[in-house]
Amino acid sequence: MIVILGTPRSGTTWLGKIFDSHPDTMYRHEPDSYLLPDVPLMIPRADLDRYNDELADYLERLKQVRTLKVTTKLPLFNKSYYRPIRRRLRYAVVAAAKVGSRVVKNIQVPDLIDGDKANCRWVFKSIESLGRMGAFARARPESRFIHIIRHPCGVTGSILRAIAGAKFTSDTPIHEDWGIYEMLAETDEAREYGIDMDRLRGMHPVERTAWNWVLLNEKALNDTRDLPNCKAIRYEDLCERPIETSKELFDFAGLHWHRQTEGFLDQSTSSEQSSYYSVYKDPLKAAMKWKHEMHADDIARVFDVIAETQPGRLFPRDTAEQTQTGR
Repeated sequence: MIVILGTPRSGTTWLGKIFDSHPDTMYRHEPDSYLLPDVPLMIPRADLDRYNDELADYLERLKQVRTLKVTTKLPLFNKSYYRPIRRRLRYAVVAAAKVGSRVVKNIQVPDLIDGDKANCRWVFKSIESLGRMGAFARARPESRFIHIIRHPCGVTGSILRAIAGAKFTSDTPIHEDWGIYEMLAETDEAREYGIDMDRLRGMHPVERTAWNWVLLNEKALNDTRDLPNCKAIRYEDLCERPIETSKELFDFAGLHWHRQTEGFLDQSTSSEQSSYYSVYKDPLKAAMKWKHEMHADDIARVFDVIAETQPGRLFPRDTAEQTQTGR
């Protein structure tokens, strides 16, 4: 399996579709949102080996999640395990399911894999399970786990834009999701930084969002340190060098390079769609949008939070920008 994890708004969807564009992969888009494991969302460092059997079985069961959102995230790609007739049938089933979903909730979409081409590589993408990444990697050492980390101002700016445009399905904004913050406050990382719920509740919403970014990413980095089946990358590096970075990731995952992926990268980086969740956009423009949209005070709040943290050191502030950035 190839499992892609990150915080919300960190580029996981684009990276997931890059892997989906390979003809030998079978993609599942956030299947853990529909099938929840019976283990903590933030697994303590001392318990990373505790749930090996449960999580190995859970990752296997994610293959069976076939709801419309999970199996038909656009665009769809030609696959080596579909003969032409089966491919056309699959597209017809997907189109029918999209129509049927207007009246039937959680409609199931069959994979229709040709029997003699069933040895595909499974790819899962998740923004739910970053706190379980270290435990996942220990439970399935033969699988590959990729942790994508986006600049905290890019994440925060995107979240602020989503809240302003009512793009999230939840009525609770991320900076007020106290259930998540209570779990984060119990992590080893929060205790090491002296972060508790009283401090979190007293913070400015942007500061709280930045701590969400720090604690989740630092936990994943700590839990996967020195594991050969885990790799962390910066979203901005993927944006700056999409083909080179994707080739490195494919090599890590044991996939050969394919012209279909190269074609998708060319299309997804040279065209623009206005949808908030679109994978078709100028990646560097999208990655750096925060520099022109975020208020200078909010940018300063983010950098004050991340300055002495492990993931924060991946994004040092360019002092030359400090007087030019923000409104």
